[in-house]
Amino acid sequence: VADVTTIKERNSAYSIYRIMSNIGWAIGPITGGYIAGISVGYIFMLMSVTNVLQLVLIIRVLVDRGHEASASRIGGYSIDKKIMLFAAGTFFITLVASQFSVTLPVYSTKIVGILEQQLGYIYAVNGLVVVLGQYPMTWMTRRLNVVNVMILGSLFYSLGYFLVAFSTSLYGLMLDMVFITVGENLTTPGMNTVVSRIAPAGKTGRYMGFLSMANSGGRAVGPSIGSFLMFFFAYRGLEVWGSIASLGLISISLLAIFYFSVYRSYVSNGSDTV
Repeated sequence: VADVTTIKERNSAYSIYRIMSNIGWAIGPITGGYIAGISVGYIFMLMSVTNVLQLVLIIRVLVDRGHEASASRIGGYSIDKKIMLFAAGTFFITLVASQFSVTLPVYSTKIVGILEQQLGYIYAVNGLVVVLGQYPMTWMTRRLNVVNVMILGSLFYSLGYFLVAFSTSLYGLMLDMVFITVGENLTTPGMNTVVSRIAPAGKTGRYMGFLSMANSGGRAVGPSIGSFLMFFFAYRGLEVWGSIASLGLISISLLAIFYFSVYRSYVSNGSDTV
């Protein structure tokens, strides 16, 4: 994506990429369930066909534009403080975001008291806000610096999860998910945009790989932290979700430090609105 877009286009391009990915996530299980009713074997046949189509697209569109072909000639290894600081900020974002998978559903059923089958409505709100809201939010924040948009997204993340402490019904949790997903929409596209900007020539893929590793660590550790907090605070909502929201505030602090110590120079050297 970074290779085929300009800096101004990049965040919008990542937004479109994310919208299409979420449409695939929504359509995939429905399609799989329907095909499984005919024959499970057809599911694997469909996967084979779609993977072949993907391979053809990669060969025709991406490989021909291999701007990073020279990367193999760049030797050595060094620690870049810019990517380390930014990855630390996004690590805490993913710590908060990962409460989506374990902490939120466990708390919702055990404490709020909704039925397990009602969890689908909460996740449906997430998918709906992503598909319908991602591109409009990108357009509305197009004049803002991308790091500042991520800081705003972290604030929405923290607010959304903190509000869970005060939710007493399914509808309250669905409203919380709106705030959480707004945070997701504002933070996710910007991550790759920033990395594509700060990475040296020929090292974009390497830097994105490092960011992905840091965020995967956050997604791996996050549910365990959420589970520990529920156990430690005996499911007391204000303490549990207040602690989780504080992780989002840490990410805001780290992103602010990154902006003022590193990224502001990139902004001053050229337009870097989303």
